[in-house]
Amino acid sequence: MEQYLAGAGESALRGAYEAGRLAMAKDFGVLEVAALHHSALAKALTGAHGQDEIRAKVSAASQFLAESLSAYEMAHRGYRDAITALRLLNENLELEVKRIGQTVHDEAGQLLVAVHLAMAEIARDLPPGLRDRISDVTGLL
Repeated sequence: MEQYLAGAGESALRGAYEAGRLAMAKDFGVLEVAALHHSALAKALTGAHGQDEIRAKVSAASQFLAESLSAYEMAHRGYRDAITALRLLNENLELEVKRIGQTVHDEAGQLLVAVHLAMAEIARDLPPGLRDRISDVTGLL
């Protein structure tokens, strides 16, 4: 932040982003980054002369902090996008399971009807004792 406050410009802002990325890689939370920023800003303001210089440094430090936190923002957006994609995937899986269940149900129903018809046809050609046994099997179906 000292380089940025000293007027280093875009290269210092890139450094702010890199600092935020490194902080995130080292598992620093946003509050820890904010606390570090606050400490650095307090140190930078100790040598400030006049309200205009203080306002300029606070404004520049705010830009520096925003750039430092942009890595966190990008990670958060990625997280939200991943959650959205997982929800959509889950919904699609549920629909596919329902479709497969309905297909199995429909095919099983058609198969049972065909077996019932075949058993009825076979029963017509059998003697009465065997018809009763076929009737028992048809009942099980």
